[in-house]
Amino acid sequence: MGTPVVAKENVYFPTGGSGIVMLTDDAEKQQAAWDYIAFVTGPVGQKIIVENTGYAPANKIVLDDESYLGAYYETNPNAKVGHAQVAAHAGPWYAYPGAEGVAVTDLIAAALVELTEGAEVKPTIDDLAETLRLQLGMK
Repeated sequence: MGTPVVAKENVYFPTGGSGIVMLTDDAEKQQAAWDYIAFVTGPVGQKIIVENTGYAPANKIVLDDESYLGAYYETNPNAKVGHAQVAAHAGPWYAYPGAEGVAVTDLIAAALVELTEGAEVKPTIDDLAETLRLQLGMK
């Protein structure tokens, strides 16, 4: 077994999971969607989400200002520790660019399954790299 490596600074883990998108060209619907996005990602919306799901908040204000989740964290002290760690160490959520970004992630996942099922490593990785270059418009 290897020895753990302790990073001294600038440590973060890439985030993933929740996301919000707006899928309309209609100005009135865009405004309604924006109003909802602003609410649900704001401290009041995040308070509601945390209290009902225990999910880590996406807005650090609810961690810093006890008027939002102070009572919740009093009865759920472990949640506060976990949520503070997420806030301190969550980093950017990177995605592959362009219309094929999601497909690229799926191709990588499929190749990993092939490898775990015994596929030859070098040809599988070489084929994957070539496919990804084409999908991402790098060729």
